[in-house]
Amino acid sequence: MAVLARVQLIPSYVADLRSLTGYYLGYIPNEYADQPSADSAYDLIYNDPAIAHSMHLLSLMVAGEYVEIVAENPAYEPHAQIARRCLSYVRDFTHARKSLCYHGVLFGLGVQRKRYRHVEMRDLPGIWTVPERLVEVDRRRMRIERDPQDKQTTYWTVWEPKIDKYVILEDRCNCVDYSGPTVQDFLWYVHEYEETNPYFRGFGEILYGMAYIKKKAMQYWADLAESWSKPMATWFIDSAKAAIDASLGSGHPTHQQIINKMHDIIENARARHSLVLDSSYKLEWAEHGSVGQNIISELIAYCDQRIQLLILGAQLTTQAIAGGSYALGQIHRGELQSIVQYNRLRLEEVLEYGLLYDIFQMNWQQLAMMGLDVPEPGDVKLKIKVMNEEIKQQAIQQQLGQGGPGAAKLAGQM
Repeated sequence: MAVLARVQLIPSYVADLRSLTGYYLGYIPNEYADQPSADSAYDLIYNDPAIAHSMHLLSLMVAGEYVEIVAENPAYEPHAQIARRCLSYVRDFTHARKSLCYHGVLFGLGVQRKRYRHVEMRDLPGIWTVPERLVEVDRRRMRIERDPQDKQTTYWTVWEPKIDKYVILEDRCNCVDYSGPTVQDFLWYVHEYEETNPYFRGFGEILYGMAYIKKKAMQYWADLAESWSKPMATWFIDSAKAAIDASLGSGHPTHQQIINKMHDIIENARARHSLVLDSSYKLEWAEHGSVGQNIISELIAYCDQRIQLLILGAQLTTQAIAGGSYALGQIHRGELQSIVQYNRLRLEEVLEYGLLYDIFQMNWQQLAMMGLDVPEPGDVKLKIKVMNEEIKQQAIQQQLGQGGPGAAKLAGQM
């Protein structure tokens, strides 16, 4: 039994943490999970053009062009061949990899449900269970609950459309005969663990402020364009003269009527681009400056730059303070490659443990019929590859092997 501390003074951080983690409520509502969820800002972040462009580019580079299954130990080459055939049944696998990274990095948690089917494969005995689709699951459909008997135990629940209710995701290892969805039926891409973010923390928590500022600035910019795109007209009139009309009784008896009539004349003149006035009247047009517009456009551009810098780790070379363009381009290229490689390695690990080894576990009987055991993590690796990078790497290796004049330079670039 735990020994209680002598002082039980609860700070505000712990009190807030109780609310965020649903310690007394019994479950964690999405509106307590993070600030974007609390303000219903998912659509605001998801539909921001700068965020969408940067995240789309990042996730495309991370997803790669194809997947390669490699046996680290030659004894497991048959397992690698079987894994390649099983993964070939996954439809739209490239988009699934891209989407998993996209939602994981942006919202902190990317979840996809694995849909399996049973097939007979040529030259392989038995009926094999292979993944057919990876279906995106919105994080807002998922909820964390606490065990009422033991509050230290939490479990995931998900809204099931078939029965229109939330169901518990059990652990397949503990509930072998469980007919409902299990934790192993999903792929989990977690971006960052954070105690005050029970549903994990992504870049959306940081980008939310920028996206909110941009939305308001765009509204102000639109109002400015509508209200101040035309010059201001100032008409100096003689009220007594304006009230005189040749036809008896048809003049303007009040000063306000004169002003209203002049407003109509100015509006019509703007539309027709012509106006006739008495020589004694004075009309001035005041052109508006662009100071307010420049401030708003600079604010929007600043938000876009911060968004791009956070996600991609680089910005345009023309925005740099000093330094050569080539050297600066190499620095930016190195920053972007580091970010892409980091997220690609994490995505490889998620797919390797959540998809590749799940195939081996679900088909252990078929492997046993072939005299093969279930490989352990690390025996078979999943690698995400890009054709251009492979060609470049092969060229570098060939150049180094030949020891040509550019070998030292190429070795330095590696």
